[in-house]
Amino acid sequence: KTFSFKNLVAMHPVSFIVGQRGNELAVHKNFKFYKCSFVEYLNCNKWRCCRRCCGARIYIPESSSEVIKEEGGHNHALVSDTTLQKENVSNSLKRKATSSLSERPSKLIRSQMKDDVSYTLTDISNFRQCLYRERRKRLPPLPKSLTETHDCLQNARFETARKEKFLLVNDDGLVLFSTPTNLKQLSSSKSIFVDGTFTYCAKFFTQMFTIHSIDNGHFIPVVYSLLANKTTKAYETMFKATIKESCELGISFTPT
Repeated sequence: KTFSFKNLVAMHPVSFIVGQRGNELAVHKNFKFYKCSFVEYLNCNKWRCCRRCCGARIYIPESSSEVIKEEGGHNHALVSDTTLQKENVSNSLKRKATSSLSERPSKLIRSQMKDDVSYTLTDISNFRQCLYRERRKRLPPLPKSLTETHDCLQNARFETARKEKFLLVNDDGLVLFSTPTNLKQLSSSKSIFVDGTFTYCAKFFTQMFTIHSIDNGHFIPVVYSLLANKTTKAYETMFKATIKESCELGISFTPT
């Protein structure tokens, strides 16, 4: 027997959002519902109110955004449009936080905010904390010592957009970043220039030291290194490591 929708209530539109756990939720008349089962005789999915103490249910056909049947009443207040919008932003940011790791939090937050909703500074702060919490769940914990830092780098894979190896040296208080292309650029430069900063440096290291080549009148950073201290030996070790890596790639780099 074919079931007819004529005996049911008039269809009402419904919207769908992503819940806190990444599951799909239906929003109907400013109440949220989760999918619980499929009802064969109606050829519909049954959705229950997200509040545990509430027995309200709605029925939505497959591949539809219309409610064809409602059962029970809500025993709690509805959710305001503003609250729904803010919850949707938070839940969207949870997904974006891990799928777009290289994007700045401020850019991700702006991309999800709606122009027709008023946000407070507290809302934006909550969005940012939500994003950071989600990223911390997926990313490895920060190292607590220099040894742990070397171990973390050893187990990681560093490549440029051109698929070139980027981490060349990771040993005994020295981390050296460069690529074969950069080292070739360095070897072809008649003069090299160096720079170092102590203010902006990774934790457990003392200095970030860079080597620059010059090309068409432009200074180009080609080697980045993290040094555990600022002794003469540290600089010698860094330059020797750069020369050694160049030689292994068949590149002649002999600074004088």
